[in-house]
Amino acid sequence: MSRRIQSPGPAGGAFYGGQLTGRSGAETITEPLSIMARVGGRNERRCRRSGYLLFAWALLLAGCGSAHSSPPGSVRSQAPPTTQATSGPPALVVVKTASARLPAPPPGSGSGPASDQQDLVFVPGGAGFLVTGALGGGTGQIQRTTDDGASWQTVWSRPGAALYWVGTAGADVLASGTYAAPGSDPNGASPLLLRSTDNGATWTSLTPSLPPPPGLPAGEGDYPGLDWEQLRLEFPSTDVGLAVTDANDGEATLSHRLLRSTDGGQTWSDISLPGGRPDGGLALTGPLHGFATGTVTPPSVAGGSCTSQMWSTDDGGTSWQVVPGTCVGWDLYTVTFSDPSHGFAAGGNFSKYGLFPQRAVLVSTDGGVHWSQAYAAGGNASGGGPDNDGPFAAVHFIDSRTGYALVGGCTMGANGPCGGALWWTSDGGRDWSRSSVSGLRLAVDGAGDVWVVGGGLAGVSVMWRSTDGARTWTPVADPASIGVLSLLGGGGNLWIDTAAGQFISTDGAASWTALPAAAEAAENGGRATVAAVGSSGLVAIGGLGAQQVWISHDGGRSGTTTAVPGLGRMGAVALAFADDRHGLALGQGAVCAKGAAGPGQSALPFTASPAAVVATDDGGGSWRSTTTLNLSFAGLGYGATVAVATGTGPGPTPPCPYDVATSTDGGAHWRTWSVPPQYRCGSPSAAGDTAVLVCPDYSSATPTTTILVTRDAARTWTTHRLTAPGQIAGVVATGSGQLWAYGPPGTLWHSTDSGVHWAVLIPHLPVAR
Repeated sequence: MSRRIQSPGPAGGAFYGGQLTGRSGAETITEPLSIMARVGGRNERRCRRSGYLLFAWALLLAGCGSAHSSPPGSVRSQAPPTTQATSGPPALVVVKTASARLPAPPPGSGSGPASDQQDLVFVPGGAGFLVTGALGGGTGQIQRTTDDGASWQTVWSRPGAALYWVGTAGADVLASGTYAAPGSDPNGASPLLLRSTDNGATWTSLTPSLPPPPGLPAGEGDYPGLDWEQLRLEFPSTDVGLAVTDANDGEATLSHRLLRSTDGGQTWSDISLPGGRPDGGLALTGPLHGFATGTVTPPSVAGGSCTSQMWSTDDGGTSWQVVPGTCVGWDLYTVTFSDPSHGFAAGGNFSKYGLFPQRAVLVSTDGGVHWSQAYAAGGNASGGGPDNDGPFAAVHFIDSRTGYALVGGCTMGANGPCGGALWWTSDGGRDWSRSSVSGLRLAVDGAGDVWVVGGGLAGVSVMWRSTDGARTWTPVADPASIGVLSLLGGGGNLWIDTAAGQFISTDGAASWTALPAAAEAAENGGRATVAAVGSSGLVAIGGLGAQQVWISHDGGRSGTTTAVPGLGRMGAVALAFADDRHGLALGQGAVCAKGAAGPGQSALPFTASPAAVVATDDGGGSWRSTTTLNLSFAGLGYGATVAVATGTGPGPTPPCPYDVATSTDGGAHWRTWSVPPQYRCGSPSAAGDTAVLVCPDYSSATPTTTILVTRDAARTWTTHRLTAPGQIAGVVATGSGQLWAYGPPGTLWHSTDSGVHWAVLIPHLPVAR
């Protein structure tokens, strides 16, 4: 099963890609974005530098077609004449408005791990502790498992708390985070440290006293918990503790610092690395001895051949000395020891900057006295190019040969922390293999029991567990808490993308199975961006910008790859099928004009590039060009009676208008319509005689979404204003009058009357809990 924790996935009936700013690790929204409002990927994280909330939204507009027994295009008549304003196309004809309330889902079992997972630790005796962060005034929790993750019980919770780290100090369990009283300004959160001396049964809390972050302008350090949440803690004893900047924050960190406490975490003081700046690596091999990684300030060798190195301490972290021979030309972010003799330090360069290696490892076999480079990959001097997987930000070795590492760290402009893929080695770090999962934190419980926590997105409620040393993985979650990120469908066939992987149902959501191996392989490890599902077993998978598509007619168990010519240089951006033979694909268009130049500057150049439309009549075996559409960043739906495309249309300056194009002859000819000005409609989906557009509204305190539905080949439309217990992320048509909606975790809604009435259900996914 593919893991899609870090990539925006399918939306409203077709995958359509883009990257989200923030904790997923990407820093920019990479256009073209799909036009489906994807709340499951919403990222809400306080921007700690300037003290405001940064919301990264991806509006994912896409579509899906469904099967039909007769060829599409049988309805030839276009919409009735409408007076067209000189400024643009005629408006969609809306003949009726209605409202509907979607029912709340039943409560979950409560036995699975909570959402907003931040960190996990296993302690001697078999207990595990999970901490969760609360964003926007939620409730932070500590959960404990005593049965190897089969069930989880909340042992501490507090509204307004957000927890980011959990670990041990001798036999005690500790957790750290921040707290702001409910209703108060969350930017005024205070640091929080929790301790349990009875294996999590009871907890005491204290408010650590911290020195102000060094080097910040006036006004930037106004609240005491300013960068406490960015620190990872290490306690060599119950009284002595060290705290270092989180490597997963990378360049997004507010400050790079190393702190020390001698009173159990009550008070802290800054500790300096002579000639360096802490960058996240910290490993204590005893009460007094340990190692830290950092950046040399300034680099001591011209050309960047010595930019990061290691320091050691012999007095419990009070003073630090450079470890000779450890200065390297890449960033060192993490260090660990499997035993007193064998040490491993790792990091790398970000592919964004075109430097190599992207991942590298130093090893020591004499307790850290001498170090040598054992591994370097992801771009190299002999011509190997970057693989865009970034540096190692966490590493853990269970013995001198077996180890695990997580990619992580944010580049400039992102809002951390940023996680990444898990890698593993069985030869002491000389060779590494990439696993299928990604996350924010790594926990190991025994020789081959590996856990990955936190996908980098707010609301994630799935942990990944491997009992065979990272070769295969099982999601651990309560099905009622798993967010549906996106949905495809046709007839009784549904394909959902979740943080727990991707699953297919052939019985209208009554039961689910993991994505078939052939479809998973075709999706290329969760990177499919255009796809469609039909009622006859059709599964079509492509990649954003790809010039080919993989087609299956047996539900994804087997398939073939076919070239799709005529899409243009940018390749496919949307894909939809009306039945098992008739399909359409869109190439990228660009018709929205650039903004006006500033005073004294000439106008910015802009060249229109309409979206190419290609069609197949033989189930994807061959494709032919039909026409072009004046739409950019388009989504697509295709039913038996009508094809619908949406995107931004031509305009003199941004923001450009949202337009809808409809075709009743299989994509050969199209008519363009303007969307009512109060809506920003997209995410077209069509099946049978039903087509739907989704028009999200984020301006209301009560989550609402308006959908436009047609059952007469787009001649007239009905609007339904949907109110739900949570934001609706998307609506998909799967047959005549058949609509499916998704949004809050673990929830699907189904309508059989074009959106008038809705039933709620929880998809019972095959995951451990």
